Amino acid sequence: SRAEEEQVEGLKQQLAEAAEQAKKLEFDLDGEREEAKVAREELEEVAEELTQLRTTLREAERSLEEERGKRQGLEQAMVALTGEVEELQRRLQEAEQSNGSEKDNTGSQPQSGGGGGGASAEALRDSLEVAQ
Repeated sequence: SRAEEEQVEGLKQQLAEAAEQAKKLEFDLDGEREEAKVAREELEEVAEELTQLRTTLREAERSLEEERGKRQGLEQAMVALTGEVEELQRRLQEAEQSNGSEKDNTGSQPQSGGGGGGASAEALRDSLEVAQ
């Protein structure tokens, strides 16, 4: 049974080598698990940052829309004010022309009405200055 003993010794050696290889594979597997854990944590951090960036982007878009609305309102107000200023300028010109023709006809300020044309032109001029 010398042959059986050698065979048993060979099997023991193979078993020891297999156990050593199993320990090495287990060590490698532990390393892989640790790397996977670290990668998962990094991925979770990136996902959280991405979520924060999306939130920031939504807030910026909302703010931009509000600013656009304000700008449109201001543009509409400017158009309305421009129309009012043009109307006041037109009325002022008419009043000045009317006042000028009264001066031409009489040679001086109109006596009746207490200078109504001049006062009207002054009021329009004041309104125009305020509007501008």
